[in-house]
This record gives sequence, C-alpha cells and structure tokens, in this order.
Amino acid sequence: MLPFYFVNVFAEDDQYSGNPLAVFVVPKGMKAGEMQKIAQELDFAETSFICDFEEATGCHQARTFTPRGEVPFAGHPALGTAFVIKHFLRKETPGIKLSLPAGEVTVTAAEDGLMWMDMLPPEFGEKLPIEAISPILGLSPTVFDSNRPIQLVSTGLPFVIVPLMHLDAVRQASVNLINYNRLIAEIPAKAFFIFSQQTYQPENHYNGRVFGHYYGVPEDTASGSANGSLAAYLLTYNGENKLDARVEQGHEIGRPSLLRIQAERKDKDLRVRVGGKIKLIAKGEWMA
Repeated sequence: MLPFYFVNVFAEDDQYSGNPLAVFVVPKGMKAGEMQKIAQELDFAETSFICDFEEATGCHQARTFTPRGEVPFAGHPALGTAFVIKHFLRKETPGIKLSLPAGEVTVTAAEDGLMWMDMLPPEFGEKLPIEAISPILGLSPTVFDSNRPIQLVSTGLPFVIVPLMHLDAVRQASVNLINYNRLIAEIPAKAFFIFSQQTYQPENHYNGRVFGHYYGVPEDTASGSANGSLAAYLLTYNGENKLDARVEQGHEIGRPSLLRIQAERKDKDLRVRVGGKIKLIAKGEWMA
C-alpha cells in the first residue's frame, strides 16, 4: 500500500478551488510504468511521486506524471509535494529541496500560509508571428497585443506566452487541434499560456489560461510552471527590475485559482518565484 495525499494547489478561501494534485510516497526504485498507471487512473493534470530522500543533501527526489507521460518539471506538483513533505513527512524542515528531472528547486513556507518556489533560471526561445498563432486559438489578429511578442519562455518547462488585448479574447480562445499539432511538432514548447491585463477580480493583475493538449490536459486549472515563465516574460517586457503580481486562472472552466508571481533582476541574473496557498483534501493508502 502507498500513502497518498490529495491537495488543491493555488486554492484561496474555498478549499475546492485551485488545481487538484495527488502526491504519493513510493519505494525507492519504483518503476516509471507503475507511476504512469496511477496517473492514468486518477486522470489529474499531474500526479507527483516522492521517490527518495537523500540524507547527505537534504533533497527529496520527486517525479511528475501527466495522464500521458512524465514531465521534467511542473509548478503546482512541486509546490504541492513540498506542502506534503512540510506538513506530514519532515515537519521541522524550514525549506524543502526537491530534486526533479529538470533540476533542483527550493520551496519555502511563509508565515501567511503561502508556499513559495524558487523557479529554475529563465530561458527565452524564439518569437512567433501573430499569423502563426491566430489560427490555432481561433482569434482575430486584432486581439493580440502587438506591443509584446509571442515568445517561448521556460523556467523549467517551456510555454508559448501569448499576450492578448482584453479579457473577452482570453474567454473566446479555443484550440484548433490540427493547427496546434502542426506547430508543436516543430518547437520545444507544447503548451500555450494566453493572458490579458483585464481580470475578473479588480485586485488581481492578470488573467491567464493554459492549453496543454499534448500532455493530456486540454486546459490546466492553475499552472505554476507557466506563471513562472510569465513572470520572467513580464519583467523583461515591462521594462522593470522588480515584479510582484497576482494572476487569476481557471475561471473559464469553473475552477478559480490564484497564483502569486515575483521576479527581480540583479545585475545579469533574473530570479523568479511562484507562490500560492494549498489546501489538504484527503489522505489515505493506495491499494498497489
């Protein structure tokens, strides 16, 4: 039997908001195929597996699977996994280090209940023309923000970052799978993050949606990895040295979520953090 925890990541006051995540504690050496079967059975956007703890480094090895396969990094699984470690496995740990296939990340718990993750160093990829993206999202070229580029950005997992002019455009977007599959076959990013500065809630700064059909996730409720990329993108194109913003996501699919993003430029380094609240929903034992 495998201990498991169900949590909602980037939830606010309503514990049934945010992005659902299952976190399993599994024996060292458990086969990837077994993890994949569990992820398929649950059919969450991602399922996380804590595989080992390295005493010498104080680092927990973890792996993340979508219903279709393993991903090297994902934001809400990393935060949710750290939450489980902090509250149930190693309660005295002030900061949780996770060893993921994409690299090592650190998550810390703040006094206000937020969990903050230091993202991997941002990487900026190619820029794409509006004419290439408009047919994929079913949107007129006039609703794209031409003052900012459409660009591939990664803080652990690459996304196509797409700036739109208003909230109606974000609402109206839908993916043409033929055009989508044709493009992602040629680029490293397999998911789209569209956003606008118009929001549902006036206290928030941005509204976003993530489309990730390639991963078996047509629309993600709340994506830490995508918002890490957004933070790096905004700091770069807003012409500022510091960013502290609230991003709402999931409203269009009835699952409101709230993410905090921070970014800061020091000398040539660009540092990004993503944070949010996490709610425990259930815990138990999986009959494996």
